[in-house]
Amino acid sequence: MGNLDYEQFISFLKQELESNDDKMLNDIETLVEFFEEYPPEELEDDVDSDYAKEEIERIANEEIITLLPKLKQNEKTWLTVENGKLKLLPCMDDEENSKTLNQELTDDELLLSEKHYDTLDKNDRESLLTLYDHKYLVYGTIEEKFELLEKLFNSYKYLDEKDHNYLTFIEKISVLVRDNKDKDFYKSSYKYHEDAAKYYRKKYDHEESALQFKQAAEIVASLLEAETENVEDFKCISLKLVRAMRIQYEACGDEENASKAFIEENRLNRLMLGKSEKSWIHIISDNCQNPIKVAMSACWLVIFSTVIFSLTGIETGSEAQSLLYGNKDWYIILWDSFYFSIVTFTTLGYGDFSPGEGLSRLIANMVSIFGLLLSSLFLVTLVRKYGR
Repeated sequence: MGNLDYEQFISFLKQELESNDDKMLNDIETLVEFFEEYPPEELEDDVDSDYAKEEIERIANEEIITLLPKLKQNEKTWLTVENGKLKLLPCMDDEENSKTLNQELTDDELLLSEKHYDTLDKNDRESLLTLYDHKYLVYGTIEEKFELLEKLFNSYKYLDEKDHNYLTFIEKISVLVRDNKDKDFYKSSYKYHEDAAKYYRKKYDHEESALQFKQAAEIVASLLEAETENVEDFKCISLKLVRAMRIQYEACGDEENASKAFIEENRLNRLMLGKSEKSWIHIISDNCQNPIKVAMSACWLVIFSTVIFSLTGIETGSEAQSLLYGNKDWYIILWDSFYFSIVTFTTLGYGDFSPGEGLSRLIANMVSIFGLLLSSLFLVTLVRKYGR
């Protein structure tokens, strides 16, 4: 579903269903309305045209094919999908759900669900995943769903070799946590993605490992924005996750994302040390990750010094020239000042021009020093970015 933001659509669908008197909507019409409100990028500038309307209908008809099965699988606790209709199920409170779950579970299923995680074997875990899909998702409260999945997590956590159901479990607990960010268990939900990342790392699937570390880091970042307590602990966790993510991106050769992770790692490290988020080297080079930014800094320095030299004056032999005095045309003075700035920045020192008195000499000294620093920094950023 390349054109559809699934989470955004679910939020839109819930609002539309709740505002509808019948609590029921036509599936394709609802999808068209969604794309009209949140159009694909290529249609954002011309959403009211006939062409855009035709494209939205075409895209909606393509997306509905994969959307409906996903809705049936993921949203069956609150939504009915049948005969071209999307219908909101009547909600039950947690107490009613709990009673219903206990009534629906057989004696064997109840015994299985009450087993300690240390005693679960491969068959038990597979049976619990099936039980979760068929009974807990439909009848269980949020707490009961989480309790079962947490038990599975603890069972999987200390296994040296995880079975094929592990990734299915990770997907289920990730969905539950994502949909319940207001619950207390969300604060520790980063550990599920972190554990999955370690699993992929063992399999040498570095790209998927990096993505899992990224999701874990994003959860901790959201907690840092919202939390007033345990901030330092979350900073330490965030730094650890971002560093692990950067290493995995490097291992799979994704230099762009590795560079972004390195910048974030340095930012977090400075915060841990009680410093400002950005150092001077970050401002002019993104922590030696952005050679273009260094080149732009050098260009601005040359332009600035050109203006200063054209006003304060430069000398050639016994003759001085400036926009404020002398007989040369302004464009010649600017060109000579630009030339002198480049020569000074690169420390070539041809000798055909020299700075004037006072401020001109001070600027010439600064330009030559910063020229050495920026030239060296430019080479460092090239090696760090492309020779990792």
